[in-house]
Amino acid sequence: MRKPPLLFDWSIVGPASGDALRKLDLRLIVRHAVMFVTMSGAILSIIGVYTAIEDRALIAQTALWLCFTVLFANFAQAVPQGRGKA
Repeated sequence: MRKPPLLFDWSIVGPASGDALRKLDLRLIVRHAVMFVTMSGAILSIIGVYTAIEDRALIAQTALWLCFTVLFANFAQAVPQGRGKA
């Protein structure tokens, strides 16, 4: 009987990491409204870090969290696709 692959098996996590970075392409992000709004907020927050006069630390933290959210959501979507291929 075949054993199902582990969740954090490198044969799944490695390609999923690459797929998560490939999914940052704006042509793919535009198709998903929530991801597009989150990515737009991340980009505007990054711009805000350099243009803000006050509260740069808060804006930088917001930008960091939004970028992390986009990357994690892409990774979370790529893992099941990798498990389906395994």
